[in-house]
Amino acid sequence: MRNRYEDNLASTRSAIAALVLASPLAAYVRPYDRDRLAVAVAGTDADRVSHWGYLSVEFVRADSNCTLHVEATATSRAYGRCETDEQGNEWSGYSLKTQLNYPSHGSADTVVVLARVEFLRQVAMLGADIDATFGQRPVYLLERTGIQAEQARLEAEAAKTAKEVREAVAFAVVENSKGMRVGDERPVAVSEKVPAGTTHEMQVAGRYYRLAVGQGMAVLARTAPPVVAADQAVAS
Repeated sequence: MRNRYEDNLASTRSAIAALVLASPLAAYVRPYDRDRLAVAVAGTDADRVSHWGYLSVEFVRADSNCTLHVEATATSRAYGRCETDEQGNEWSGYSLKTQLNYPSHGSADTVVVLARVEFLRQVAMLGADIDATFGQRPVYLLERTGIQAEQARLEAEAAKTAKEVREAVAFAVVENSKGMRVGDERPVAVSEKVPAGTTHEMQVAGRYYRLAVGQGMAVLARTAPPVVAADQAVAS
């Protein structure tokens, strides 16, 4: 079955920018926005494209101005979740829609008003063309590949396991170290979450301990403070 997902959030933005620059209204694009559109067409900022502030263009004439916004609204990130394809790749989907923002100039001569209305109509028609061409289907951004998602899952599991082990070791030391002197050892019970064959060093209230975990048993020892070399002591 053909994968319906395509990583096209940036390429669609490039196509929209090219459409704007090819329109007769390109002559009225604010210079700063013209440069931004050129960069979008070239795709040199593709790695920075986000649905936030997807694309905005201000058109300026001597008697008026207006801004065309292309909004990218999330369709698939409900509750922070992405869509996942058969390969485990994670996608965010967005729908595109244009909006027009323009100032209210107040009273003006009829001829001026008609010119402004025509100007706004042309920009609105450009927005309608964008909606018709790009707003009929969602665009997607590849958030993580299946390999990256699996790696993140494994790392999260490893971090969770390491935290559980630290907590289990700390519990065993705190619960069983009362009254111990340097050199003392005693068998203790530890959680099965602590792997056999591991040794753990821990400091509690300025005292040092070593927990050696064997098969079905563990030994807790009170150890002497580590010896600090003379050059390290001077440096500190």
